[in-house]
Amino acid sequence: MGRIGSSAVATGRICVFGDAAKIQRVAVDSNHRGGGYGKLIMLHMIDFARKQQLAPVIALDAQTYALAFYESLGFEAKGDEFDDAGIPHVHMTMKA
Repeated sequence: MGRIGSSAVATGRICVFGDAAKIQRVAVDSNHRGGGYGKLIMLHMIDFARKQQLAPVIALDAQTYALAFYESLGFEAKGDEFDDAGIPHVHMTMKA
């Protein structure tokens, strides 16, 4: 969880499934969006997954509007677009 003082501004989790450390539930407080906190929490989680050697692959399911953001961090889209709770997503991976 990313904080400014005592306020939580960004969060995410990592769960290991087989050979992938999957980043999930990434969120930034609406009052802090656009401030780079999403990128910071993602970089922290990627670094954590690598340092802890959680799995050989880091994965996530990206909402399609955010593909460019995740690509800028080094993720590559894998497979076709799919629906999750009425929102289009794409599976993405990178080497750990």
